[in-house]
Amino acid sequence: MYIKQYENILLDIAEEYGTPVYVYFAEILLNNFNKIKTIAKKYYRKILIAYAYKANSNIHLCKLLHREGAGAEVVSSGELFLALKASASKIVFDGVSKSVSEIEYAVRNRVWLINIENLGELKYIDYFSEKNNIVQKVGIRFNPGIEVSTHKHIATGGKLNKFGLDSKNFIRAVSISKKMKNIDLCAVHFHLGSQIFDTESYIKALERVLSLAEEAGLNIRIIDIGGGFGYSYETGETMNLDNLFAQISRVLKDSLGEEPTVVLEPGRAIVASAGILLTKVNYIKEVYGKKWVLVDAGMNDFIRPALYGAKHKITVLGKNGPTEKYSIGGPVCESADVFAEDMELPRVAPGDVLAVHDVGAYSYSMSSNYNTRPRPPEVLVDRKEIKLIRRRENFEDLLRLMIT
Repeated sequence: MYIKQYENILLDIAEEYGTPVYVYFAEILLNNFNKIKTIAKKYYRKILIAYAYKANSNIHLCKLLHREGAGAEVVSSGELFLALKASASKIVFDGVSKSVSEIEYAVRNRVWLINIENLGELKYIDYFSEKNNIVQKVGIRFNPGIEVSTHKHIATGGKLNKFGLDSKNFIRAVSISKKMKNIDLCAVHFHLGSQIFDTESYIKALERVLSLAEEAGLNIRIIDIGGGFGYSYETGETMNLDNLFAQISRVLKDSLGEEPTVVLEPGRAIVASAGILLTKVNYIKEVYGKKWVLVDAGMNDFIRPALYGAKHKITVLGKNGPTEKYSIGGPVCESADVFAEDMELPRVAPGDVLAVHDVGAYSYSMSSNYNTRPRPPEVLVDRKEIKLIRRRENFEDLLRLMIT
């Protein structure tokens, strides 16, 4: 895709900052966001695209999106802290098990919307809202009990998932909130999971939650349909958002008299294709006839293949010509530390730099210090400017929070 165009820049980054290193492209990030915004504005007059911080919470990327008009979707006080620092205009606070201190922090900082996932949250929101002399906007996350076609680790709207309220507790939440003077229950929310490509699941969930809200006597002013819009790591295509947004608009017009504010919570669809992981080849070896490329990035840096069985395109920078089949593994002492199996690549040699494509989402944000390995740096390419936006951890950083 954009590798050839930026190949020399990427090689320069690998040389200057070392490997492994994450590289992000501002142009791709903003193009992805504006594409979603343009489609959404065809169908909704009042729209908030709340970027999901969990996908990638580097503050430099978040600031770029907020300048383009993105809100923030956060699920922890840490993400909320970053969203406040990044000057997000509207913040949606989700999360299946918000602590009391997190709720207090959210209310005190007057977040735009808090979506509850259990009945216990209501009393804490009401208490801290009264204490801070505000009326807090609240939404109910509904679990529609819909199974979707995705990896079981990223499905969140099924009957066996921990997320959201079922129908009985949804109605109870509406009833309880009506007695609380500092809660403005005005929103409904659902989130089906991630990597969803069919629109039917969204429409089913939407119809169920609208029917339930009507039964409970809830006047909806905000409808949050979550995110999870599928992104293909093989083709780079996303789900048909034009079709999805059109169908959702039709259902809303048929069901609600007054047009609500529609909230979208995309993360992967915005940031995935904007990132590349550069890693250097340490060794080539053959084990029982299987050729291995052993690189300096490990599953601690990039866990998606080990955790989800994710398959990412990988290229060798600056090389073409005859290919061979290689499996690509890292330095971590786990058999799961493998980025690819039997992948066709130009003949690889020690010192070559490999580029792992489409790693902007759920990559650095899920990295760790496993095997006591310092995390890699992050670099932003913005037009022709190359900027270090997170330095590489060093050995002293590994000790920084330990009491020695």
